[in-house]
Amino acid sequence: MPDTETTQRFNAINERLDRLTGAVDALVTQFLRPLAQQSVEISKLLDD
Repeated sequence: MPDTETTQRFNAINERLDRLTGAVDALVTQFLRPLAQQSVEISKLLDD
């Protein structure tokens, strides 16, 4: 069974990972998804 200090450290790591996951999700949502959509639209225009 982990001691209190180890548990606190793991909790801190989990919090940091949660923030990192949120930041990556925001990056994908705000930047990469619109770029992918534009790429699809451009491909359709070029295929016509």
